[in-house]
Amino acid sequence: MRRQFRTPFGDRLLEIASELLHGAKDERSMAEAMAAYHAAAEREAEEKGGSRVACGPGCPHCCVLNVSVLLSEAASIAIRLSDNLPADELAGLVKRLHNQRLRVRWMENGERIRLGIGCPFLDAAGSCAVHPYRPIVCRGFTSFDLASCKAALDPCDPDAPEFIAMDLRRKVIMEDAYLAMADAMGKSGMETRCIELSAGVFTFLTEPHLCRLLLSGGRFPSSAWD
Repeated sequence: MRRQFRTPFGDRLLEIASELLHGAKDERSMAEAMAAYHAAAEREAEEKGGSRVACGPGCPHCCVLNVSVLLSEAASIAIRLSDNLPADELAGLVKRLHNQRLRVRWMENGERIRLGIGCPFLDAAGSCAVHPYRPIVCRGFTSFDLASCKAALDPCDPDAPEFIAMDLRRKVIMEDAYLAMADAMGKSGMETRCIELSAGVFTFLTEPHLCRLLLSGGRFPSSAWD
């Protein structure tokens, strides 16, 4: 059954994703394919987007929300981290990811906001340490007004308004980008099940051979979802 995308660019994103995945034969080419795909989605979002967003470095208010990623995204992030982080920093990150995945398992956004459980990729300054290769879901969540974003995600105010003025065109484009990549993965025989961000990256950092298993269309072990 043909998926109905919400933007005209959805079908083109599917073509781009399929072409890029076809050329991905190993870990490095997988990471490069995802980078190229993100760039294509970003170009469309920037061309069709609205006003300038208020988001920026050191603004981590939305980074308490659950983030669902495709396995190709989790693998790509893990590859970039393995390439760029010193061994001691990588070991520390793996430990944080392990703790995070156990802590947030089954948690809804409201509980994470109330407890103030931030993303493990936030650095000491409140900036995203994986921003250049952040997930598609993160790319779609923006705010035009810092004050409304901060108020809506205030863990100390359960009656805070939930409205956040955001770039809805960007959000829809990124939603289509997510669905198009999932479709392309499925057509390539790859596992299309999504996974929570910290759990997914932890899995590929501790079991890097799973990236090749993903590319080959192999069945993932049940431990990946525990």
